[in-house]
Amino acid sequence: MSDISGGTVGSAMGSAIDGAMSNAMSNVLRIGLSRRAVTVVRTSGWLRTRTELIADHHFPAHADPLDQLTTELGGVLADPRCAGARLRIVLADEWMRSWLVTPPQNVLRLEDCVVAAQARFQALFGEAVAEWQMQADWDCVYPFLVCAVQQRLLQGLQDVARLHKQVLVEVAPQFVVAWNRWSAQLGADAWFGVMHEGALTIGALAPHGLQALREIQLSEPAIRDQRQLQLLLKREAVRLNVAAPTAIRLCGEIPLHWVMQTIDGLAFSRLDRERPAPNLPRSAGLSLALTGLR
Repeated sequence: MSDISGGTVGSAMGSAIDGAMSNAMSNVLRIGLSRRAVTVVRTSGWLRTRTELIADHHFPAHADPLDQLTTELGGVLADPRCAGARLRIVLADEWMRSWLVTPPQNVLRLEDCVVAAQARFQALFGEAVAEWQMQADWDCVYPFLVCAVQQRLLQGLQDVARLHKQVLVEVAPQFVVAWNRWSAQLGADAWFGVMHEGALTIGALAPHGLQALREIQLSEPAIRDQRQLQLLLKREAVRLNVAAPTAIRLCGEIPLHWVMQTIDGLAFSRLDRERPAPNLPRSAGLSLALTGLR
């Protein structure tokens, strides 16, 4: 699901793992895109990654945020420091539609899973499937994660990259980038969470992988006191009829006071580095752009 800029469906999760293996390669622009900000960081180096902040632009609400986004990104890519670099774009999950699909009984073909995913998309979001591009970790046995992004957004990003003679290597939602970077280190009894600007995407785990996905906007009181998150996880476990997690592994823009604590049997820890680029000022956009950086 890492590279949703291409036209093939394929095994999305697998392609993300392959893409992450080249994270340390030199001369890459890592770009974080939310609805209100464009952050571009240039990374270079093989053994020791060097980081340079090219832009961290915030812009007001716009009648068409997609047009505003591509305009802002185009202005940044005109910077001479961006010449010749490859682009890896991380989309804030607010740009995405993400959901889990249980494969139909006795399914035999991938096409049956695709049809099930499309039907679930229309039931959940009520939008035309043709206007979105889907990628998934297709599975004929277990529930699988599907993500969709607007065709118009992908086309806009491709056009901007082409205009500035850049190679667009990857376009990926933040949750998927983080999942493919860290899922092997979660442990059997842990759940997974990715946070950006107060929005937390939680993945409930089963032995086969993800079994539920929950996206919530945390209030300021909930951010100040993570006990409220613990209660939410317990309610979700009851709804799923599974045991509550004993740990939650977090990455992204995580409050400092959340980590390295155990509260009533639930351990909070972070997987990514607190400061992925110690030489750069902390910001939500920087955390988004550098998601999955090794």
